Amino acid sequence: MKTRTLTVLLALLLVFAFSFGASAYAGTTFTDTNDAVAVRMCELGIVNGYPDGTFNGLKPVTAKEYVVALGRLGYGTLNGENWYQPYIDKLIKDEVLPAAMFEGEEIDQPIARQQSAVLLINMAKHLNVLPEVTDADFEKTKATVGDYDIICWRCQEKVVKALNLGYVALDKDVFHPDRSITRFEMVDMLNNLACAGSF
Repeated sequence: MKTRTLTVLLALLLVFAFSFGASAYAGTTFTDTNDAVAVRMCELGIVNGYPDGTFNGLKPVTAKEYVVALGRLGYGTLNGENWYQPYIDKLIKDEVLPAAMFEGEEIDQPIARQQSAVLLINMAKHLNVLPEVTDADFEKTKATVGDYDIICWRCQEKVVKALNLGYVALDKDVFHPDRSITRFEMVDMLNNLACAGSF
């Protein structure tokens, strides 16, 4: 009962936060795409477009941009001295972002697909919306990943869970764990998590 109450309260908080964000960005359009997910995530205040009116969906996403978008999805808008540090601090505090994941200048580098999958699973767990994956389903999904052996051993379990839950997808039976994600991939991943969590 306590978990259900917490989940309902969290859902109401997120609806309120998203309603506030939606009013600020309502009617978003981009000159370079009409991708519905990109528009929705922008209208919710999760991601931003560029001043020239573009979304730049094929542009690689830095780790900093990704953790801010993930933080906005989970917590709404956080204020601080700069646009990213409050999200990094909160995600580390809540054990969504491993403190050592992005050391030094890595936070300004493109985020790899395996890193993004780990953070999605960690956020789903933190928000209490991570469904159980049976051992049989885990093994079945694992067997479909053609490049499983090159996924970092610390990321393998969470990558397979993210695949099994539909948060991320394979590309012709391979995951490409070290490939940078694009802005289109980022909004798809965040949308998949949001839909799974019924935000």
